[in-house]
Amino acid sequence: MVHIFPRTNDEMKKVAKAFTDDLQKICTIPPKYTHVVFADYQRDHWAWGGHLYSQRTLLPNGEWSEPKE
Repeated sequence: MVHIFPRTNDEMKKVAKAFTDDLQKICTIPPKYTHVVFADYQRDHWAWGGHLYSQRTLLPNGEWSEPKE
């Protein structure tokens, strides 16, 4: 199961394909047996360190900023 903030359908298609391809390559699991489930969460429905993600900003380096009160 993949927990992510909302992404576009195109992004999710690419992730599903990459996961499926990698599982087949690394674990020899046929694609027909790979199921990818996306659990989309709004940023105000997920917290880390006592603060909602909606209080943080995703920085260009992929890290999250300190929370804004």
